[in-house]
Formats: sequence, C-alpha cells, structure tokens
Amino acid sequence: MSRTALRRELATFDRDQLARIILDIYDCNKAAKDYLEFFLNPDVGKLRAKFDRALFKELKRSKWGNSKARISVIRRLLKDFLGFQPGAEAVHDAMLGVIVAALAEEHYLDYPKTMTEGVAGIMEQMVDHAFANGLPEKALADLDRILAPDSGYATGHMRRFLTSRLNEFLAEKGIHRSAR
Repeated sequence: MSRTALRRELATFDRDQLARIILDIYDCNKAAKDYLEFFLNPDVGKLRAKFDRALFKELKRSKWGNSKARISVIRRLLKDFLGFQPGAEAVHDAMLGVIVAALAEEHYLDYPKTMTEGVAGIMEQMVDHAFANGLPEKALADLDRILAPDSGYATGHMRRFLTSRLNEFLAEKGIHRSAR
C-alpha cells in the first residue's frame, strides 16, 4: 500500500478507530513502540545511550584479535537512530561516535578492509550531513581532533586511511584547507 493510499484510508476513520490502530501497532511492533515513546517524550540522551550500547556490542564482536563487527549492522543502527529525527547536532554526534568508537577499538582488534571502508563511508556521510545542516566547521574540527596522530584515538591503519579519504573527499567537493 502506498503512503497516499494509506493516508486516504486513514482519513475515513474516526478518532476512536485511529486510537485503536495506534495502540495495536504499539503493542505489536517494537520499533513502532520505540518511535511512539520517543515522539511523546523526546529524550535524545536516552535514545543515544541505547544506540551507543548496540554500537559497542557490535564493535566488540571478535575472534582471536580479529574484528567480526559488521558494517551493515552499524549502518542499520545508524539508520534506525536517524529515523527518530533527533536533530542535526545529535545526528552529527552519533556519526562521530561511530568513528571514535571504531578508532578506539582498533587498539585491540584488526579490522577487515570492509569495516575500514565502511567507517570511511560514515565519515563522508557525516561531512555531507554537516554541510547540509550548517555544521561544517564543527564536523571538520571534530575530525581534525580525532584523526590527529597524537589524539590517542587513532594510531593505526584506520586513522591513516580515514585521513586520506577525508582529504580526497574534501578535494572532490572543492573544499581546500591549509591545515590539512
């Protein structure tokens, strides 16, 4: 059913019927329950804490020092977080949190190439989002801070790869920075 068809159908319902449908959806679907709870009581901190727990759980997946984290799961977690529309700054912080957490775990785990490239993709998505929402200085300053060689977050391959990808990405966008 299309969104338009659903809207037309819902327009024929009275207030009690709509309330019953919403309550049924609330009872039957965990994602809908989470969304409605956030809609009625928008607590971005609580939502972010839930996102962080799931992110760290995924990043901790490993076997014998090799990361078994799945970038597809991390992207889905991020997409679910974005679906709540928590605000531009919260979205920026969540994307930055993915990068920081991945860099922090690199001290202990070896990431496969797909994970490193996936985190780079999230970084590029974060920069695009920042430019679209008036946060470019914040995004670039945050990336400079965490990708600095002495940041403590990043000492390995991922830092070098992300720095290189960021420079290429900014050059493609026509953004030239002397600090880089």
